[in-house]
Amino acid sequence: MNRGVCHRILHFLPKSAFRQFDHMIKLLSVKRSIPPSPTLSPMPFRSFNDLVADAKRSVQEIDCEELAELRDPANDSPDLVVIDVREAEERGRGYIPGSIGLSRGTLERDIAARAFDGSVGESELGRPIVVYCAGGARSVLAAASLRSMGFTNVQSLEGGFGAWGKSGQPVEHPRSH
Repeated sequence: MNRGVCHRILHFLPKSAFRQFDHMIKLLSVKRSIPPSPTLSPMPFRSFNDLVADAKRSVQEIDCEELAELRDPANDSPDLVVIDVREAEERGRGYIPGSIGLSRGTLERDIAARAFDGSVGESELGRPIVVYCAGGARSVLAAASLRSMGFTNVQSLEGGFGAWGKSGQPVEHPRSH
């Protein structure tokens, strides 16, 4: 709406109100030079596989036998946290016994509440964490994310739940009601 139209519409206002309105319109219509926002240098497209390959350079992967050893009560790893980052429907088809279901989409938001009773302190940051998904890609990304959150002892299960099942390790299934 231009200034002339505004004046015709508001001709019924008292002169003092009209002058204030007119002043506001003038202020709003002044062209201000707004500095351009800082621009980021353009980045090339990075595919999912590119991201996984990058994460694999910084995340340690363990195989099924190594995870089985860590889970063995005789090896005294009571602080071990195993996190299943698959979606609920995937977890419904079976999971590693004792693992915590925490989907990749909610991991960063919910890890403190679901895995550490609501708070993460120095001692929790050093606890051994093994993350797994169906095939090992999402879990590598999840492990990298947990490392960036400050967790220092995070590993990803190579080959994921698929490899775990093929290796003959125990699999638990949810109970249906």
